[in-house]
Amino acid sequence: MKKISYLAVAVALCSTLLACGGGGGSSAASAPAATTPAAQGAYSGVNSAGTVYNALILDDGSFYSYYGTMSGNALYVNGVGIGKATSANSSWSVSYNDYQGGALLAAGTGSGTYTSTSLSGSNSEAGQSSSFTLSVPAANIYLYKTPAVVSSIVGSWSGSATDGSSNAWTVNANGTFTGMDTSGCTYSGTFTPRANGVNVFNLAITFGAAPCILAGRQVAGVALTYLLSNGQTEMVAMAANTAPALGIGLFGVR
Repeated sequence: MKKISYLAVAVALCSTLLACGGGGGSSAASAPAATTPAAQGAYSGVNSAGTVYNALILDDGSFYSYYGTMSGNALYVNGVGIGKATSANSSWSVSYNDYQGGALLAAGTGSGTYTSTSLSGSNSEAGQSSSFTLSVPAANIYLYKTPAVVSSIVGSWSGSATDGSSNAWTVNANGTFTGMDTSGCTYSGTFTPRANGVNVFNLAITFGAAPCILAGRQVAGVALTYLLSNGQTEMVAMAANTAPALGIGLFGVR
């Protein structure tokens, strides 16, 4: 499995905020200066090293990034970055952990500028850096500002994990799921639409006993789906815990 020791960060902006003032008496009051909203949503693109990067920043600042190479129509995910971002007045910064193979590869930081349709900047990880300009995905591929619906992911999925294993999992109508990889590792969990009406699922996974790399561990994170050019749908799930620092990405199509 290809290992990457750098992770470009993408921070997303999908909401609009307007500051305005009122008038009174015989003259209108001056309107307060408009402020740039905090970054929130999804961005995608390619960094200066030629690696595909996609990422998500949520309303609470939670940051999730996944990166890899294209394999046919789908993205083959090499690793995931999970951390915390801050953003205001067109500037952003993030601190994150980069996970590959279920374990912490390195810690990284990033910063730059953003607009309503793009994010530019650079990141640094393990002594390496990369620059990038990322864009909001086309609405027919992925639309952040629409509620996630469990019925849209019900059924069988097949793909791989960032530990290199092949996986298959089935999502039930209530959002619970079970899965297994080719080593015989079993896992189960839940997909729950986020409460603020965005196109993201909260994710919880519990792994079974050995041979699972994360045997007996519980991890939490998010999942999303988007449309591929061949009409299939890809799911990317990213989850981690902090004690010890373990994280994994699960991605598949149907």
